[in-house]
Amino acid sequence: MSNEDTKMDSRIRISAASIDRIIISGRYLLILNKSRLKENKRIYTPVGGAIKIEPSAIEYLKNKFDAEFENQEENELRLSMPKKHLLKFQDWFYKRIEREITPYREIKEELVDESKLLDSFSEEEIRIKYVGCYIDKGITDRLGQIGKETIRFLELFDVNFSEGIKNKILEQYQKNELITLVEKDEIEKNITMDGIQIASTALVLIKY
Repeated sequence: MSNEDTKMDSRIRISAASIDRIIISGRYLLILNKSRLKENKRIYTPVGGAIKIEPSAIEYLKNKFDAEFENQEENELRLSMPKKHLLKFQDWFYKRIEREITPYREIKEELVDESKLLDSFSEEEIRIKYVGCYIDKGITDRLGQIGKETIRFLELFDVNFSEGIKNKILEQYQKNELITLVEKDEIEKNITMDGIQIASTALVLIKY
């Protein structure tokens, strides 16, 4: 086998997530990453998270692309596959079938269930608009996957709450250590005015 064939047969890590652009009074809403908190690291990320897929899609990706899932029980689209299948996986991903295509579940989990920033909100109090998918390549620092070459498929959504919910967020965010509102230049510098790191994925919020 040639060096080129070996390179194409090597595996690549793929992580697919939703990223929610929530702007309150001209500032961007970020949340402390829960997996990093378990490592005693404080890193702000956009609201959002791993995209979940149907069990049928798991079987399809395993059989069609030799995919190996990091945590199949959670149905999350985090996996590795041979690099030679990357373009075909991308075609499948863009079809937006057999997987989540709205971040509503994740928004509710992070802002209501986990951070307790809000007591609740209804579907009538939120508008979600799909902006597009952006592909990012880098080396992951995710626990258990540290150092692996990773392709990130990031689906960006504009999220607009009702004025009532926005007012609640403004009233509560300073009392909530898990949530912050930041300016554009803080995202550009990857650090808050308080000196807390902002993940590079937040750059998507201001680029598009």
